[in-house]
Amino acid sequence: MVKCNPQTPAVLVVDDEVLVCQLLQRILQGEGIPCTSVNSGEKALEYLKKNTCHLMLVDIRMDGMSGFDLLQKTQEQWPDTQVVMCSGVDQRDVILTALEAGAIGYVVKPFQPIDVLISVKNALRIARLEQENRAQRRQLEQDLSQCSLELHESYRRMVQQERLASLGQLAAGVAHEVNNPTGYIASNLGSLSKYLKRIIAFHETAASAIDASSDNQLRSELRTLRARLKIDQIMADLDELIKDSIEGTERIRRIVMGLKKFSRKEAEEPQAIDVNKLLEETLNLCWNELKYKTEVVRRFSALPQVWGMPQKLSQVFLNLLVNAAQSIEKQGTITITTQQRGDHIQIAIADTGCGIAQEHLDKIFEPFYTTKLETGGTGLGLSILQEIIGQHQGQIQVQSKPGSGSTFTLTLPVFSG
Repeated sequence: MVKCNPQTPAVLVVDDEVLVCQLLQRILQGEGIPCTSVNSGEKALEYLKKNTCHLMLVDIRMDGMSGFDLLQKTQEQWPDTQVVMCSGVDQRDVILTALEAGAIGYVVKPFQPIDVLISVKNALRIARLEQENRAQRRQLEQDLSQCSLELHESYRRMVQQERLASLGQLAAGVAHEVNNPTGYIASNLGSLSKYLKRIIAFHETAASAIDASSDNQLRSELRTLRARLKIDQIMADLDELIKDSIEGTERIRRIVMGLKKFSRKEAEEPQAIDVNKLLEETLNLCWNELKYKTEVVRRFSALPQVWGMPQKLSQVFLNLLVNAAQSIEKQGTITITTQQRGDHIQIAIADTGCGIAQEHLDKIFEPFYTTKLETGGTGLGLSILQEIIGQHQGQIQVQSKPGSGSTFTLTLPVFSG
């Protein structure tokens, strides 16, 4: 038995007549085509289990398994093997039935060598082309797989670049937010220092006077000094100054912590998330982008927790809030509404900005689509947000009308753990 390869294609003759097998082998081998034969469909199947074969010449009528049955089983188990049917019946309907069943050719007995060779060579040519086709498909699949990996890596890098771009945009505002509370803390501490000197002077004088005398006149002088140094007002003001200082330092802490969370590396373990708290932290982070031209209205409802990655959800909130602020030209309102709907929660971020035209509204979640050409937008923002929300088994929807603002609604499943 000859195994098939592209250089030496093997042909199997299947006929229950020994003379027919010998005749076909002689015709094919005379043309240098490797060939062997078996005398039943069952033996043909056994041959195919152990050998590779490009082509079979199969008699339609045989004892036991018919040629049509062998054709069907060959197509099911060895679809790469071509079949040419052989028969003494030269009828149009039989020939069409064989071809419709999957045969690649039909040869009529008694054989004419030229007819056999034409059918066999055409079938082998088709088999060779299909083999090349399969090799090209495998190579194409490997190339596509590699391209997919490279595209995924490029996408991951662009996601990171988008985050870094957002951080770069907010860096100046964050620095400003840090400087402001630091400034009034320093000012308050300066006032406290001056007040302390006055308090010390008063106590020193009072102590000296008391040591020297205890008469009414001395007490009168001490009361006069207390009034002139405004000791009562200072003591009353000290508590407020300390409260302001504590509030300022706490604000610095929240801003810095929010920035650290947002700029953390990609790896992040999922955890239970308080959405209202995460929104507040994100507002602290981007407050400098909002406060000069927007009023932020919070309509937070008590919510169950969701399961996910707070860093990524914070990125979603941040991008939507900054986009909302950028859509407002002068002064406007951003309203954040949270509520529970069954086993999901909804976060709606609505603005009174310029709105989105319908021709853009249908495309804003497409990768690389952007209307911010003048500012060099990457077009990645909203497609990334949709990807992140999808990773959290949620949805993002938008409603907008030019001149009437936009509302982005996020839906996330409640954490059931």
